[in-house]
Amino acid sequence: RRKSATKRFCIVLIILNLALFTIITGKRSHLGYAAMYVVAVLFLQKRKIRLKSHTKIALMFGLAVVVWAGVAISASRGVKSIFQTLYIYLVGCMPHLSTKLQNIPVDPKWPTSIYGFYQAPLLAVNSVAHSSYLAGIRASMSSLLQYTQERVEIAPGITYNAFLTPFFFFYLDGGMAGVVVLSILFGMLSAGVYVHHLKKRSFGSMVIYLLIFFCLYMSMVRIQFFQMRFVLAFFYAIFFFKKPRVRFTFGQPYRLDADRVSLR
Repeated sequence: RRKSATKRFCIVLIILNLALFTIITGKRSHLGYAAMYVVAVLFLQKRKIRLKSHTKIALMFGLAVVVWAGVAISASRGVKSIFQTLYIYLVGCMPHLSTKLQNIPVDPKWPTSIYGFYQAPLLAVNSVAHSSYLAGIRASMSSLLQYTQERVEIAPGITYNAFLTPFFFFYLDGGMAGVVVLSILFGMLSAGVYVHHLKKRSFGSMVIYLLIFFCLYMSMVRIQFFQMRFVLAFFYAIFFFKKPRVRFTFGQPYRLDADRVSLR
């Protein structure tokens, strides 16, 4: 009973946190993230949910509040049709990618697709060494991030920003060859993590795969490995589900049989 009560409390807390975050910040994308994770977990676990009547009513009420909040936020931003906005988000990344590739203002020099992996060590080393070369790498990445956020016109009266697909970063790292090779490697990584989960069927492997699934789900935006906060999620998952343990193993102590010991 304690575990059930704790689970219910955590679920309610998560829903409230998500609703308040959406209302306060005005960011609606997290609603889609939450729905995506729920659907993915149900699919991976192959579970059918059976809910009581009062639970269904509470969920329907919560869903109505979330939808109302999303529509209200969209209206406050001047959005006339939410379906048109969703369509533009979905297909606008390709003309946006084409426009941004024609006017790249920076040359990062270091790989952008995996910037999230070496951003923290880069900052740590540079804080000690104060290297102008390392500072230049960080400045170029910051300029690149700012460039991706700049709005450009992709159609008459329609501006767009941020959504560039992973191909933008793959192209920066290796041109057309980089797009082909890095796309294949990313596909192999995704397939490998999924197969690993099918073999393990553990919560840890599921969390790792959900992170990769999120990367696929958000592929119309960017390659998520560009962001350090996303990469750190893998380390958090490994820390919580695979805690390092130090074990000391000693051999069996040698025992003397009194009957076999003789003094000469």
